[in-house]
Amino acid sequence: MIATVILAAGQASRMGSLKQLMPWGNKTILGRTVEIFQQAGAEPIFVIVGNQASEIKKKLGDLDVIWVHNPDFEQGMSSSIHAGIRALSQETEAVLLALGDLPLLSADTVNKMVNTFRQGRHRILVPCYQGKTGHPVIFAKELFPKLLELRGDQGARRLIRENEEQVCYLEVDDPGICLDIDDPQTYAKLLPLKEECSNAGLD
Repeated sequence: MIATVILAAGQASRMGSLKQLMPWGNKTILGRTVEIFQQAGAEPIFVIVGNQASEIKKKLGDLDVIWVHNPDFEQGMSSSIHAGIRALSQETEAVLLALGDLPLLSADTVNKMVNTFRQGRHRILVPCYQGKTGHPVIFAKELFPKLLELRGDQGARRLIRENEEQVCYLEVDDPGICLDIDDPQTYAKLLPLKEECSNAGLD
């Protein structure tokens, strides 16, 4: 089983508001991100929350996900990774580690990643678009202890760098792997792309 862990506990101070609940069409940024992984069948889905967790769960409580509270979210992204890994069952063979703000990611990309990972022998799979790496990233169970060693606001990129020989870089035709939303300017720039996806039948 390959589970999905969506990191959505951060404060996103540059946004000036709660990014996870910002509108994305008739959904929210986090709601749409969850929907993409559901469409890909990448379940179970664990959503890690911390900052304003009760408000997020109140708004998105009907989502078919497993909510995991990270009380240490102020210690950085690594604390959310720890919370997600610890929540996984023993049967989990790998994890799709995702950001909570990937509303333009394609479900087809997630499917391709999972299928490629299962067919290969690599322990890490990283998607690339035109040579640029993105999210989500798949980590095999053997690397869970290493993920638990990350500290502070350290994401998993250090682990990728330290295990290059175990990494499969998968080229995908999906700019959405690189389009996360970190500030109001990016949000304003990417929101119109949502309409383009809808018109193309991709939403």
